[in-house]
Amino acid sequence: MSTISGKHTSGFRILAINFHYVRPLDSRYPGLHQRSPEDFSSQLDTLDGLGAFVSPQQLEDMLHNPSDSHPNNAFVLTFDDGLKDHYNHVAAELDRRDWKAFFFVNSAPWQGELLGVHRLQLLNASVPFPKLYAAFIDWLKKEDLDLDPRNLEVERVRRVYTYDEDEVARFKFAINFEMAAETKEQVLQMLFAQFLGNDAGHATDLYLSPAECSKLAEMGHTIGCHSHRHRPLSLLTPEDCATEVSVNAKSIEEATGQKPSWISFPNGVLDSEDTVALTACREQGIGYGFTMKRGFIEPGANPISLNRVDTNDAPGGKSPIINW
Repeated sequence: MSTISGKHTSGFRILAINFHYVRPLDSRYPGLHQRSPEDFSSQLDTLDGLGAFVSPQQLEDMLHNPSDSHPNNAFVLTFDDGLKDHYNHVAAELDRRDWKAFFFVNSAPWQGELLGVHRLQLLNASVPFPKLYAAFIDWLKKEDLDLDPRNLEVERVRRVYTYDEDEVARFKFAINFEMAAETKEQVLQMLFAQFLGNDAGHATDLYLSPAECSKLAEMGHTIGCHSHRHRPLSLLTPEDCATEVSVNAKSIEEATGQKPSWISFPNGVLDSEDTVALTACREQGIGYGFTMKRGFIEPGANPISLNRVDTNDAPGGKSPIINW
């Protein structure tokens, strides 16, 4: 474990850093926003030279005992969506460093289902955007839906989609946050079938299997919930929200033998007034959670709504904007 100055104090500033795709640049779907394994390793080197690495267990201890002596600048690693990349390209690098991390998984892929969020990502990575957007607008007109992405307030959209061009960000926001869950599934299934075919070959390549998830747990990593189908919990009915969390938690427990106590909220969004999502978590014994609200984790942080940053924003990332 390295520290900036070797000092440990009664305060701390923890940077939680989130990753998704970590894969060779010449792999399938080269248009994904991915980190190569080499870039990933290089970023970990940068972080290791600046702050102290802390494990999930150490983070829990720091949250519960903030007045104890802790590294004054630290970082923790998280990986969302239960991607096969995390087993194929991340696990060995972490094992080489003897580092433990958080892996947040969705369970619907274990039933052969391609998640809507990944349908959208694979479409954006594989289909020229004007062609994809035109098909989307045609479908809206055909279904007589009163939704025009061009009318969405860009500042609101940017709080969720930071890196995309305005038109792409509005397109993603319209699908993920302006549509009912059933409508969203319909349009994504239609677009995916039109441009990329059926789910089967894509799902096998994309997601961790239960056995691989179990292996990550055996290696000492913390496996947490990310909901069953990666649906924004704040948009669901109480019943659907409870199902998203409970099915996910039980699937993870069946795969790993361990009941999850952590969640990464889908799309990084947790409304401060979202009692429905918080109740669903509490019913499953989940007391810790990550959002994607930028900032540090400091003493007094609410354990269920911790700040976190994208890999690109962190030191060693593609466009770092945050540092200790």
